[in-house]
Amino acid sequence: PAELPLRFPLESVRRSGTEVFARTADVPPAVTGNRVQYTHRGDLTEVYEVRGDGIEQSFVFAERPAGRGDLVVRGAIATELAWASASDEGIRYERAGVGGVSFGAVTGIDANGATVGGSIRVTGDGEHVEWVLPASFVDHCAYPLVLDPLIGSAFSIASTAAFDDVGPSVAYDAGTSR
Repeated sequence: PAELPLRFPLESVRRSGTEVFARTADVPPAVTGNRVQYTHRGDLTEVYEVRGDGIEQSFVFAERPAGRGDLVVRGAIATELAWASASDEGIRYERAGVGGVSFGAVTGIDANGATVGGSIRVTGDGEHVEWVLPASFVDHCAYPLVLDPLIGSAFSIASTAAFDDVGPSVAYDAGTSR
Protein backbone atom coordinates (compact mmCIF):
# COMPACT_ATOMS: atom_id res chain seq x y z
CA PRO A 1 0.00 0.00 0.00
CA ALA A 2 2.98 2.38 0.40
CA GLU A 3 6.67 2.62 -0.39
CA LEU A 4 8.86 1.76 2.57
CA PRO A 5 12.42 2.67 1.57
CA LEU A 6 15.51 1.71 3.52
CA ARG A 7 18.66 3.85 3.61
CA PHE A 8 22.12 2.92 4.91
CA PRO A 9 24.11 6.13 5.35
CA LEU A 10 27.73 5.25 6.17
CA GLU A 11 28.65 6.82 9.51
CA SER A 12 32.13 5.63 10.39
CA VAL A 13 34.93 3.11 10.03
CA ARG A 14 37.10 2.15 12.97
CA ARG A 15 39.64 -0.34 14.23
CA SER A 16 39.36 -0.77 18.01
CA GLY A 17 39.96 2.71 19.45
CA THR A 18 41.13 4.25 16.17
CA GLU A 19 38.56 6.08 14.09
CA VAL A 20 39.61 5.52 10.48
CA PHE A 21 36.77 7.50 8.89
CA ALA A 22 33.92 9.66 10.18
CA ARG A 23 31.26 10.97 7.82
CA THR A 24 31.14 14.74 7.91
CA ALA A 25 29.30 15.46 4.65
CA ASP A 26 27.51 13.77 1.78
CA VAL A 27 29.55 13.00 -1.31
CA PRO A 28 28.05 13.03 -4.81
CA PRO A 29 27.39 9.66 -6.43
CA ALA A 30 29.13 8.59 -9.63
CA VAL A 31 26.79 6.43 -11.72
CA THR A 32 28.05 4.05 -14.40
CA GLY A 33 25.50 1.60 -15.79
CA ASN A 34 24.17 -0.47 -12.88
CA ARG A 35 26.85 0.80 -10.48
CA VAL A 36 26.72 3.73 -8.06
CA GLN A 37 29.95 4.75 -6.34
CA TYR A 38 30.63 7.17 -3.48
CA THR A 39 34.29 8.07 -3.06
CA HIS A 40 34.48 9.21 0.56
CA ARG A 41 38.23 9.76 0.20
CA GLY A 42 41.06 8.27 -1.86
CA ASP A 43 41.35 5.08 0.18
CA LEU A 44 37.63 4.44 0.92
CA THR A 45 34.93 3.91 -1.70
CA GLU A 46 31.34 2.78 -1.10
CA VAL A 47 29.83 0.91 -4.07
CA TYR A 48 26.32 -0.34 -4.92
CA GLU A 49 25.96 -2.61 -7.93
CA VAL A 50 22.52 -3.74 -9.10
CA ARG A 51 22.53 -7.45 -10.04
CA GLY A 52 19.88 -10.07 -10.74
CA ASP A 53 20.13 -11.50 -7.21
CA GLY A 54 20.09 -8.17 -5.38
CA ILE A 55 22.22 -5.11 -4.81
CA GLU A 56 25.86 -5.78 -3.98
CA GLN A 57 26.96 -3.31 -1.32
CA SER A 58 30.75 -3.01 -1.06
CA PHE A 59 33.26 -0.95 0.84
CA VAL A 60 36.63 -0.86 -0.90
CA PHE A 61 39.74 -0.07 1.15
CA ALA A 62 42.67 0.82 -1.12
CA GLU A 63 45.17 0.35 1.70
CA ARG A 64 45.34 -1.10 5.20
CA PRO A 65 43.28 1.08 7.56
CA ALA A 66 45.18 2.63 10.46
CA GLY A 67 44.96 1.13 13.91
CA ARG A 68 44.70 -2.36 15.27
CA GLY A 69 41.82 -4.73 15.84
CA ASP A 70 38.75 -5.71 13.87
CA LEU A 71 37.65 -3.49 10.99
CA VAL A 72 34.17 -2.11 11.77
CA VAL A 73 32.05 -0.33 9.14
CA ARG A 74 29.07 1.35 10.83
CA GLY A 75 25.94 2.75 9.21
CA ALA A 76 22.59 4.04 10.32
CA ILE A 77 19.44 2.31 9.14
CA ALA A 78 16.75 4.77 8.11
CA THR A 79 13.43 3.02 7.44
CA GLU A 80 9.89 2.50 8.67
CA LEU A 81 10.39 -1.27 8.32
CA ALA A 82 10.78 -3.10 11.62
CA TRP A 83 14.01 -4.88 12.52
CA ALA A 84 12.98 -8.54 12.28
CA SER A 85 16.14 -10.61 12.79
CA ALA A 86 19.93 -10.52 12.81
CA SER A 87 22.76 -13.04 12.91
CA ASP A 88 26.13 -13.40 11.22
CA GLU A 89 24.20 -14.90 8.28
CA GLY A 90 22.33 -11.64 7.69
CA ILE A 91 19.91 -9.05 8.94
CA ARG A 92 16.31 -8.43 7.94
CA TYR A 93 13.92 -5.49 8.13
CA GLU A 94 10.30 -6.16 7.22
CA ARG A 95 6.62 -5.43 7.50
CA ALA A 96 4.95 -8.62 8.69
CA GLY A 97 3.05 -10.43 5.97
CA VAL A 98 4.32 -8.11 3.23
CA GLY A 99 8.11 -8.37 3.04
CA GLY A 100 11.09 -6.12 3.32
CA VAL A 101 14.84 -5.86 2.87
CA SER A 102 17.61 -8.26 3.83
CA PHE A 103 21.38 -7.84 4.06
CA GLY A 104 23.36 -11.04 3.60
CA ALA A 105 26.44 -12.23 5.42
CA VAL A 106 29.56 -10.07 5.47
CA THR A 107 32.56 -11.27 3.46
CA GLY A 108 36.05 -9.82 3.16
CA ILE A 109 37.77 -10.32 -0.21
CA ASP A 110 41.39 -9.31 -0.79
CA ALA A 111 43.23 -8.46 -4.02
CA ASN A 112 44.34 -12.10 -4.43
CA GLY A 113 40.82 -13.50 -4.03
CA ALA A 114 41.32 -14.73 -0.45
CA THR A 115 38.10 -14.49 1.55
CA VAL A 116 37.01 -14.43 5.16
CA GLY A 117 33.59 -14.42 6.79
CA GLY A 118 32.75 -11.41 8.89
CA SER A 119 30.16 -10.74 11.51
CA ILE A 120 27.18 -8.43 11.91
CA ARG A 121 26.36 -6.37 14.97
CA VAL A 122 23.15 -4.49 15.50
CA THR A 123 22.88 -1.66 18.00
CA GLY A 124 19.90 0.12 19.43
CA ASP A 125 16.63 -1.27 18.18
CA GLY A 126 18.07 -2.09 14.77
CA GLU A 127 18.92 1.58 14.19
CA HIS A 128 22.62 0.96 13.49
CA VAL A 129 24.40 -1.92 11.79
CA GLU A 130 28.08 -2.76 11.97
CA TRP A 131 29.82 -4.93 9.37
CA VAL A 132 32.92 -6.46 11.00
CA LEU A 133 36.01 -8.17 9.53
CA PRO A 134 38.53 -9.91 11.80
CA ALA A 135 41.83 -8.15 12.53
CA SER A 136 43.87 -11.20 11.53
CA PHE A 137 42.58 -10.94 7.94
CA VAL A 138 42.72 -7.13 7.74
CA ASP A 139 46.34 -7.10 8.96
CA HIS A 140 47.67 -9.68 6.51
CA CYS A 141 45.54 -9.51 3.36
CA ALA A 142 46.54 -8.05 -0.01
CA TYR A 143 45.01 -4.66 -0.78
CA PRO A 144 42.64 -3.41 -2.04
CA LEU A 145 40.27 -5.11 0.42
CA VAL A 146 36.53 -5.35 -0.23
CA LEU A 147 33.97 -5.72 2.57
CA ASP A 148 30.88 -7.11 0.91
CA PRO A 149 27.27 -7.86 1.98
CA LEU A 150 24.46 -8.48 -0.54
CA ILE A 151 21.21 -6.53 -0.20
CA GLY A 152 18.10 -8.39 -1.31
CA SER A 153 14.37 -8.38 -0.98
CA ALA A 154 12.62 -10.32 1.75
CA PHE A 155 9.12 -11.34 0.83
CA SER A 156 6.64 -13.93 1.87
CA ILE A 157 4.26 -15.96 -0.23
CA ALA A 158 1.07 -16.38 1.72
CA SER A 159 -1.72 -18.14 -0.10
CA THR A 160 -4.14 -20.96 0.38
CA ALA A 161 -3.98 -21.88 -3.32
CA ALA A 162 -1.87 -24.92 -4.10
CA PHE A 163 1.48 -24.50 -5.85
CA ASP A 164 1.62 -20.69 -5.66
CA ASP A 165 5.18 -20.85 -4.40
CA VAL A 166 6.43 -23.31 -7.06
CA GLY A 167 4.25 -22.30 -10.01
CA PRO A 168 4.10 -18.50 -9.74
CA SER A 169 2.26 -16.23 -12.16
CA VAL A 170 5.29 -13.92 -12.29
CA ALA A 171 8.92 -15.03 -12.17
CA TYR A 172 12.42 -14.04 -13.28
CA ASP A 173 15.27 -16.33 -14.34
CA ALA A 174 18.64 -14.59 -13.85
CA GLY A 175 20.39 -17.22 -16.02
CA THR A 176 18.43 -16.30 -19.13
CA SER A 177 17.52 -12.70 -18.17
CA ARG A 178 13.85 -13.55 -18.77
